[in-house]
Amino acid sequence: MAAESDPGIEAEDPNFMTSLARGLSAVEEASAASARASVTEAMPADVGDIGFPMVVHPRDPDAAWVFPMDGTSVWPRTSPGGRPAVFVTRDGGERWQRQDAGLPAEQAWWTVKRQAMTADSQPSVGLYFGTTSGELWASTDEGAHWCCIARHLPDIYAVEVAEPAAR
Repeated sequence: MAAESDPGIEAEDPNFMTSLARGLSAVEEASAASARASVTEAMPADVGDIGFPMVVHPRDPDAAWVFPMDGTSVWPRTSPGGRPAVFVTRDGGERWQRQDAGLPAEQAWWTVKRQAMTADSQPSVGLYFGTTSGELWASTDEGAHWCCIARHLPDIYAVEVAEPAAR
């Protein structure tokens, strides 16, 4: 299946391009010497390789967060096993670490849409995502801990961050 993508060029390295795609095969080098590299191979087998949102660190092109989804026909496009988690890589997809502190431990059968996860540019990057069950989650420590900051909203299809202008 061909991935739909929304490519962007990283400001600090114009040879590094990110592509928000249907799968986790979303990190690729745009230079002529390199080819598309899949980041799914290093994901834990029980997580799979279906993920809607991916957020790249605003200053470190080797760091990214993804919210994987169950791709089976039993509970399609929900958190694997009903246990939501964000996964982070800090080495361009070689290794992934589960980040779920503060997220529901079970029975969370919701989805995070492709444009419903974002990051700010603070020194300790803040991450934010909205769910199809109308919850808005935030982390102020690069995903190490999560807190639900709003509930009982309609389905959340997109999340953006507005930061004050520098003086």
